[in-house]
Amino acid sequence: MTTLYVDNIAPNLQSKISAPNLTLPSGSVVQVVASELTSSPTTQSTSWVSTGLTASITPSSTSSKILVVYAGMYAANNLSNHWGSHGIQKNGVILNSGSMFGPSIANATNSGQVTLTKLDSPNTTSSTTYTVVYRSEGNSTLVRINDGWGSGENYRATLTLMEIAG
Repeated sequence: MTTLYVDNIAPNLQSKISAPNLTLPSGSVVQVVASELTSSPTTQSTSWVSTGLTASITPSSTSSKILVVYAGMYAANNLSNHWGSHGIQKNGVILNSGSMFGPSIANATNSGQVTLTKLDSPNTTSSTTYTVVYRSEGNSTLVRINDGWGSGENYRATLTLMEIAG
């Protein structure tokens, strides 16, 4: 018979068995949820409109933070010197927004990448939904998400939610 002596026993963090008293160090990624948009919605609205890209996450602790990352393509066209905006919305409130620049001359188009990030503190263990929204900044500028406008390429916008242990 062999005897095994140990000073400490640590849980196997990759184990499928849950450890009810296991506490991850602050800053650890607890869970990841991702959503993808393959359509190319357009708007000329000057009010915030949903792109259809949403994701929900249920934090495991009220001290957790949620890192929200949106990445996609956009295009804007029509009147000169006008643009669109995009944002991350939670419960009807814009958490973070940025501009998508339009063309500098009339009847032209401009396209590029859209990237937004937000570190949110939802302070809940209830399901929390985040939505990507966008709008025209006026004068009939047509804003399109997920397309290079005439490039013939179809893009995939993604919304990723990461729960970070507090």
